Amino acid sequence: MKLPRLKIPTRELPLVALGIAAVLVSAILKQPLIQYLLVAMFFGVLSKETRWTFWTMNFLIAAFNAFRLLLSTDRETVVLDSIFRVSAGIAERLVRDRNASILAPAKGALVGLGNNPILRNPVVITVISIVMIVVGVVIWAFSVVVMVVFIAMMLPVIGHLTLMLYIFHRDEVVSMMEYFIANESVPEYMGRLIAPYMVQGIAIQMLLMAAILPLVFYRILRRIGFYKRFPGIQS
Repeated sequence: MKLPRLKIPTRELPLVALGIAAVLVSAILKQPLIQYLLVAMFFGVLSKETRWTFWTMNFLIAAFNAFRLLLSTDRETVVLDSIFRVSAGIAERLVRDRNASILAPAKGALVGLGNNPILRNPVVITVISIVMIVVGVVIWAFSVVVMVVFIAMMLPVIGHLTLMLYIFHRDEVVSMMEYFIANESVPEYMGRLIAPYMVQGIAIQMLLMAAILPLVFYRILRRIGFYKRFPGIQS
């Protein structure tokens, strides 16, 4: 069986090497968005005969990183399980200690602010209220955008985790829900149960992002006329 030859024009070899080096450096620095943006930039600069070869090379780099992540599943399971245990312990402690002693410092601060003559001025209160409304609207809009982006990025992880738990651990999930309803706390082994599937979902997410986001960034750069600044490029 004859394999297809890898055809890269000699005049574009330095550009391809520079692009791969930049992507490798950004991957080493753990900056995936910069990595995808660099792939998109070089994707548009290269010729149509070379760009898909360059895209494939960078996708193979992402695939290697995803495979390396899968090999460290045991280590990642320990880390995620520890994080889950600490978070669950903090949540249980807050629920268990729900009383006036937690709110006492906040109440004291509010009383002190209420006795301040400057803050009791109606004009000052109105100005502060308007500023807080504007800041709140800006923060709310930013949080909505961040939440939508985060959910969209985590959909492969959540989907893979849900599917694996449904296929292999339906009875355990039901027992965990019953335990949570009865004791108002999650079982200690829950982190160890979901961590391996979460690592697998993250690996799938890495592959999908490496395949899709560079092309999305390329379309954005092309739409804003980024490549028109370089003469002789027919993107």
